[in-house]
Amino acid sequence: MLLKAKVEKLEEKYVPVRRQSDKKNKPIWMTHKAFKAVRHRRQLYRKYRDTKHPAYVKAAKKASALVKQAKRNFEEKLAIKIKEDKKSFFAYVRRKCKSNAKVGSLLNNQGQQITTAREKAEVLNDFFLFGIYQGRHN
Repeated sequence: MLLKAKVEKLEEKYVPVRRQSDKKNKPIWMTHKAFKAVRHRRQLYRKYRDTKHPAYVKAAKKASALVKQAKRNFEEKLAIKIKEDKKSFFAYVRRKCKSNAKVGSLLNNQGQQITTAREKAEVLNDFFLFGIYQGRHN
């Protein structure tokens, strides 16, 4: 009994525990039917380990068609509802964007380096608003 308690204590101290997430990460556009088709395709691949097996080929075609259809329907609904729900549309578009352009540090009129967002906005406003009227911008 003493040995078991000691082993459990050491196990608790030195063996890392990995937590499993309950959340299933599926795209917001994916329908239940498409999700089931993709899961079925994966099960068949695990079973046969061959992408040329007739059962896998059939399941892959079906899954691919359902995924394309689900994505197309979701995007069409977003486009139709854009007048009432702009937030969802732009959130989806922002997620699809691969690049994230950020403004680097700038120099103000005195030659000092500016790093805060507010100061950068002020410097850019001054340049583009007042630069046009002073003839700096063509």
